[in-house]
Amino acid sequence: MILGKMDQWEQDRQHIHPLLRQVIDVLDQTDFDSLEEGRYELNGSDIYLTLSELESLDPIGSRAEKHELFIDIHYLVGGSECIGWKAHSDEDVACEIRPGQDISLYESTGAEQLLELEPGMYAVFFPTDVHRPGLRGKHGIMGEPIKKVVVKVNSNLFKSEEKGDDDAASRYAPIRAENVPRNQSKTP
Repeated sequence: MILGKMDQWEQDRQHIHPLLRQVIDVLDQTDFDSLEEGRYELNGSDIYLTLSELESLDPIGSRAEKHELFIDIHYLVGGSECIGWKAHSDEDVACEIRPGQDISLYESTGAEQLLELEPGMYAVFFPTDVHRPGLRGKHGIMGEPIKKVVVKVNSNLFKSEEKGDDDAASRYAPIRAENVPRNQSKTP
C-alpha cells in the first residue's frame, strides 16, 4: 500500500514504478471538476478510471474488499474519506467472491489501519491489500458527500516485465488520456 499527497508528488514520483507514475501523473493533471461521473479508459480495459460521487458509510456493517488482478488507486477529489486497510492473511475469509468482477468481499478484517484521506490524497492498493473504502472521516458524519476517482491497473502489465519480456515497457507506455480534460495549471 502506498499513501501520498499530490502536493508532494513531484518529489515522490521518482520513487514510483514508471507505470504507476504515469497513472498518478494523469490524476495530478486532470481537471475532475469538468468531468461527469463514469468510466474513462486510459489503456482499454487494462487501465481505466471511474469518477464517482457517493455518501460516506459508517464503518460498522461496511464490507472490505480485495482484488486478485487489479491494483486500485483511490484519489480523493472532494469531501473526507477514511479507508480501512490491512495486509491480507490466510486468516481472512471472504464472505463473497465474484471472480468475474475481480472482487472478494470481507465482513470483518480484524485489526485494520484507518487511512484518513483529504482532497488531493491518493492511496494505492495492491492485490495483497484488503481495503474498506468510502468510510466517514474521523470527525465526519455518515452520509457526507465524497467525490473520488478509482483507477484500476491490471497487475499483469507488471508480470511480463518480471519474466524478462523486452516489450514490457511498450505495453504500458504511453497512457492515452486524451478523453480526460487537463488541469491547465499542471500540464507539462
